[in-house]
Amino acid sequence: MNLKMMKMKKSGIVLNLACIVIIVLFFELIRLNNWNPQLLIYEIIPVLILIITYINSIKKTGLWKLTHKLGKDLNEQDRAVYLLAVNESYIFFSIFTSVVLILYTLLKIELNMVLVMGLVYIAHILPAYFLAWVKE
Repeated sequence: MNLKMMKMKKSGIVLNLACIVIIVLFFELIRLNNWNPQLLIYEIIPVLILIITYINSIKKTGLWKLTHKLGKDLNEQDRAVYLLAVNESYIFFSIFTSVVLILYTLLKIELNMVLVMGLVYIAHILPAYFLAWVKE
């Protein structure tokens, strides 16, 4: 993969993660500040960007396929990179989720399905995020 493709993949990954954060934060702002629920229509923009960046940066580049192969189907080098990505993403996700849940508890904010689904998406896609940086 050439340098331009690597930069596009990495910027797509960053944009993909940013969209999840924007979706959750915007939803919380509307919910907590009693803003007009019709403002949720603007959530469509980050959702569309999320889908586009997922397709271009994760699906088309093969990161999705690599993170969902069985270990026996990988060669030794890919297996080592895969295990590193899974291990690092598990550590990051555990810390990140703990911080989010502690913040929600301290701020006395109720959990909602947008946050839960965002965390589920991040948990599922996080190994691909890490692979984007270590796999060339």
